[in-house]
Amino acid sequence: MTAYVQKKNNAFLTLPGSSAVSLAADEMVRLWQFNCPGGRMFMKLQLADPAQGPLNLTLVPSSFSYGPLRGAGTTVTTDAAGQAYLDLSLLAGAPCIAVWRDAYQGHGPVNFTISVEPTPADLSMIENLPSGWQGNAFVPRPDQNVTTTQVPPPPYLIGDANATWLNYFVANRGATAVAGGTLSTTFLGDGQMFNIDYHTAPNPNSKIFVNLTTPFYFPGGRHVLAAYADMGHSVPEITSTNNFTARQWVWIPAVLPMDVSSIFSTPPDVFGGWAFMPSGSPLWFNLNGTRTPVPSGPDQNGNGWRMAVAAMPDPGTDVDLKLFEVATTATTGFDTELAGSYWGPDQVDFCLVDFHNTTPRAFDVGLMAPAVQAGGSRVQIRSSKYLGSATPMNIAQPTMVVTIYIKL
Repeated sequence: MTAYVQKKNNAFLTLPGSSAVSLAADEMVRLWQFNCPGGRMFMKLQLADPAQGPLNLTLVPSSFSYGPLRGAGTTVTTDAAGQAYLDLSLLAGAPCIAVWRDAYQGHGPVNFTISVEPTPADLSMIENLPSGWQGNAFVPRPDQNVTTTQVPPPPYLIGDANATWLNYFVANRGATAVAGGTLSTTFLGDGQMFNIDYHTAPNPNSKIFVNLTTPFYFPGGRHVLAAYADMGHSVPEITSTNNFTARQWVWIPAVLPMDVSSIFSTPPDVFGGWAFMPSGSPLWFNLNGTRTPVPSGPDQNGNGWRMAVAAMPDPGTDVDLKLFEVATTATTGFDTELAGSYWGPDQVDFCLVDFHNTTPRAFDVGLMAPAVQAGGSRVQIRSSKYLGSATPMNIAQPTMVVTIYIKL
């Protein structure tokens, strides 16, 4: 068994200060002292190569006299990114920083940077919600019935129209103001940026609240809506892992009239924006949607007993088709499918409903992007006509499907 015995005197750090350090093989500890004026201080350890870690960072207070290093002060260990930091309120004095490792953590050469400075800004969109804000720090609404202190969750959201008002807040948990006093927050739909809002930055240990007055357009369907404060990382921060928030919302789609062929753009990436969602959030595929009309039949003449939905992809592309019960709220709908059609590129997808066997009603239609060759499409909804007996029929372009009902 090998024992590693060292005696180390502390080096000195001038505030704000940083030092690039190399631990030699078998070197187990380094110490630094700094003169602290008192207040919140930020101590950070960054490994040059996270694979060389982990290392431990301990702040030993000025009041410590002698004893074991474990328990001498607050300790953190480097994470998978090779980073460890302490954000502490300290009394005036001359505390000590210790960077050390156990034998089981390795004893090869390690390169890292140690720094001490007044606590920087720490932008956050995952703060505890103010009492008047419900559900999220980024809230879409179907109206402007909000204030900076009262933003209730949306009862529903209207898709396929400029009818969504956005509200958000950003906190600064740090002790330093944002330089210049201005901040940008980026809005993303299904992982794609659609707007950047420039606003006053929050002061240290405070929040700013924004109610935007111009509505935004969102397609009907289910989508991830995310906001990211300082997405360009121009503000020095403690961490940027808390700068964003996201949630899936449902926008009630517009009704597509019967017998009308309508063009739809490429559906979103089914996983777009999922990376911004909080861990453990329920997730359903992102998709665009439309809605079938409430059936006017079936009638006594035999018309309207069946309904067909067809989606024809643009040449060389593909789109998948799903049927759902109609969405009525901002959080449910476009989730559990009733039926689906998943033919490949250049093939029309069809779904059929028989009102002999289910209650006549409207349905939501989901247009989903497949893994490859996703593209736009032309969608049509048709209701069956009673034919009675076989007679010649002409099908005009761009009709994709005709439903007929023959009583045998």
